Amino acid sequence: MFDVVVIGAGPGGAQAALALTERGRSVALLDSRYDIGNKVCTGIVSTQCAEEYSVPRELQRFTASGATVHTPSGKTIVIRRSESQAVAIDREKFVQHLASNAVRSGAKLMLGFRVTAIDVNQFGVRVRAISRGRTEVIEARSIVLATGFQAPLADQLGIDTPIPIGLAAQLEIETDDAASVQVYARRYLPQTSFGWVSPTSPGTAHIGLLGREHPKAALEGFMEGLDRDGFKYQATSIPRFWGVPLRASRRSYSYRCLAVGDAAGQIKPTTGGGIYYAMKAADMAAETLDDALARDDFSTGRLKKYEENWKSLLGKELRLGYMARLFYERLTDAELDRILLAADSSGILEGDVSFDHHSVLVTKALKSSLFMSVLGAVP
Repeated sequence: MFDVVVIGAGPGGAQAALALTERGRSVALLDSRYDIGNKVCTGIVSTQCAEEYSVPRELQRFTASGATVHTPSGKTIVIRRSESQAVAIDREKFVQHLASNAVRSGAKLMLGFRVTAIDVNQFGVRVRAISRGRTEVIEARSIVLATGFQAPLADQLGIDTPIPIGLAAQLEIETDDAASVQVYARRYLPQTSFGWVSPTSPGTAHIGLLGREHPKAALEGFMEGLDRDGFKYQATSIPRFWGVPLRASRRSYSYRCLAVGDAAGQIKPTTGGGIYYAMKAADMAAETLDDALARDDFSTGRLKKYEENWKSLLGKELRLGYMARLFYERLTDAELDRILLAADSSGILEGDVSFDHHSVLVTKALKSSLFMSVLGAVP
């Protein structure tokens, strides 16, 4: 019997397995795929995340010290910083790097195992999974759910499924026209969406978007708009689509179980980024389970500490981020245009605006009388 079975070998799951094995715990790390790490994602993390989690230099493909924001009317706002703020990493290889580190630390990596049922009782956890047509049973004392926001497993474990859901789309391109990150605030996009052209390395980039409208139609309209702008590129992949939880779970723990990453809605509602938040939560999950294992106490009263800890660190960011998203979605194009230009001229976009923590910027914006006057001036 393992101390912990981790379901899902993404950034959160792999980091949880690594943190637990480094504490001397026996861990089984399961994933239904063989090619872990290839989830659709921009792969952009903050420089803080890259340093804190020692992303190998060879996996860091592009650094960004700023971005250009395109308003709905086509005006541009250039944001520059003196130091690098973000790094585009090879997400697939980074996740594989984390999983390999967990294996070297003692974890058992089990790929191609699709979990079909989980039984939790007073004696432990029994996970049923299908691998190569055969049913396997993995037993453990506790479980970390890191599968994304898939409702069936979460429901079995009593974990709240995060809602509402955003819809994202992305494809890979070759281009010489993407020297910096470009953010499209509803430019060529429907009401709830924003888009991006994000460099991944010299000559390559991602085109993508996040919103609530049908992502295929939204992406087609976005690409048509970029074409009209004269943006030159060659698609090197087909578009891929996925769902993004926009609000944190109301409950990310149950008897013998903790949820991390998308499964707990630990993702920035503003941008859909979640690598850093998932890994921070994974560290806290490992700490909580290590204590529970030492005490042989997996009660909800004991495991609730995990939720208290991650919400203390991330809760404000997620709440204010969701408020900012709702605000964005309800503005007219004219209101959004004027607010973005006012933010630029007033200096709100300057200073200590963190890539991972948007609460300072959101708080400044919501408290600004300038914003209210701009809204009042829109006919």
